[in-house]
Parts: sequence; C-alpha cells; structure tokens
Amino acid sequence: QLWFLPALVFAVALVYALCRMGISTKVIFAFSVPLYIVGCAFHSFYKPLITLEFIDEFARGYYNIFGTTRNGIFFGFIYVALGALLATHSLKLKKNVAWLCLFASTAVMIIEVLIVEEFSVAPKGMGMYLSVFFVALFLFWISINTGFLSGLPDKPFKVLRKLSTYIYFSHTFFLYIFSDLSYNAEFFAAMVASVLFGFLIIGLQKISKLINLRK
Repeated sequence: QLWFLPALVFAVALVYALCRMGISTKVIFAFSVPLYIVGCAFHSFYKPLITLEFIDEFARGYYNIFGTTRNGIFFGFIYVALGALLATHSLKLKKNVAWLCLFASTAVMIIEVLIVEEFSVAPKGMGMYLSVFFVALFLFWISINTGFLSGLPDKPFKVLRKLSTYIYFSHTFFLYIFSDLSYNAEFFAAMVASVLFGFLIIGLQKISKLINLRK
C-alpha cells in the first residue's frame, strides 16, 4: 500500500512539467481521464478485458514490468490534475447540489465495490474504482466551499493527522499478519489493529512528554 507516496511524487512532477510546457490545466486533466479509466479497467476489472488476445498480451507485458496500475500515471495523475484544474478554474455548484452529488456518488461507489467483489474474476486488486473520483471531487469541493467543519476545535484534527500517519505506515504490516483470513476479515482486522496501534503510539508520546516535563 505504500505505492501512494511515489505515485504522488511522480504525478506532481508530471503535472508540473506539463504546466511548464504551456499546456493548460484543462488539457492536462482531459488527458488524465482516459489513463484513469484504463488503470481501473486493468486493475479491478482485469479478467473480462483480457479475453481479446492483443489486450491480454499487452496486459501481461505491462504487469511483468510494472506490477500494477496503481501508480502516478494511471491513478495519481488524475487527482493531481484535478487539483491543478480547480486551482485555476472555479467549479460553481450550489451547496445542496454538491451534497446531493456526494451522497449519490458514494452510493454508486458502494454498488461498484460490491459488483467488482462479486463478479470480477481474478482482479489485480480491489483499490481502484471509477466512482471514487467523483466522491473525491465533491468531498473536496464541499470541504473548501461550505465551511461545514469551521468552528470546530483544532485538537481532534491534530490527533487525526498523527493517527492517519501511523495507520498509513503500519497497515501493510497488519495486512501481512492477518493475510490468512478472508478478504473482508483481513481488511477489518488490519484496520482495527492499525488504529489501535496509532492510538498506542500517540499515548506513549504523551507519556514521554509528561516524563520529560517532570525532569
């Protein structure tokens, strides 16, 4: 799961280079969309697409070299391109429309996940879905335009920032520990274990600070 950081670095570098070449953010984003669709297709919807021989040969050659489409070109590119596009062009939505779109896209995402899990034969992974893009888009728009989290105290968010870091770096270890379980049980066990581990580290940090203060 630690593919995220190199994917982000590559995607940021790619978008920056394209912008420096004078290519507009609209064109960059438009170019990232088909790459994202291809990435999802060869990841979560892998088996149905390789019935054609030339696609099968291309997919095998690609996976022999890169191993996954969860990288900066097929997955990270579209999200960084989206950020660049929103930074240069405003997306005008009514708040109630944005909330409605968020709930609708979340519902579609849940349905897509269930469909892929039930019917996709031999997927390369379960982490790339077409509907995630729309969930991210509307959630990001709401977070910066509605102020629905404004006025809340900073302390819980500071804890969540630390906790998310510890979860990110530890969850792969727990996935390995629980790898003998079924897919859903493995995910749930790793999630609970990484969250508890994160809180443990935060608690130990507080104890260490108290000890240092007493000295």
